[in-house]
Amino acid sequence: MYDFIEDILRSRGYLVDRDLLKRAIKHPHRTVWSEEERRKTIRETFLEMREGS
Repeated sequence: MYDFIEDILRSRGYLVDRDLLKRAIKHPHRTVWSEEERRKTIRETFLEMREGS
């Protein structure tokens, strides 16, 4: 999953710190997330990024 997200961010011109990416995914700012909520949020964020380009 990290490789996929890293590739998308790099293709958009972002510099990616892999350790920071891992920590952001493992420790989101919400206090309680199910795995399904986490995947849904990541998917929605990438769709929003695509629409913005």
